Amino acid sequence: MSQALLGVSKQEFKTLCVPFGLSYLSLKEEIKHNFTKGRKSILQDIEENLFFILFYLKTYPTYDVLGAVFKMDRTTACKLVKLWWRLCFFHLVP
Repeated sequence: MSQALLGVSKQEFKTLCVPFGLSYLSLKEEIKHNFTKGRKSILQDIEENLFFILFYLKTYPTYDVLGAVFKMDRTTACKLVKLWWRLCFFHLVP
């Protein structure tokens, strides 16, 4: 199922979690300041955030659809896509 939804196998997903997690930690303060504003985040951990951006990149849904799937409003979905895309592009691509 992950291959169809994300474009990567389960093993590749687990492998990507490590560098994604390290990059996530480098942006943690920006994320906390710009997205949660003290509230609990909708996407709880590294795996959920990685799943979110890979799902977006594989399926390319509208922000309305992405928000509905992940139970967030379209503005939050848009902001998260921009943040995670930047993280993936600058930190994960060799």
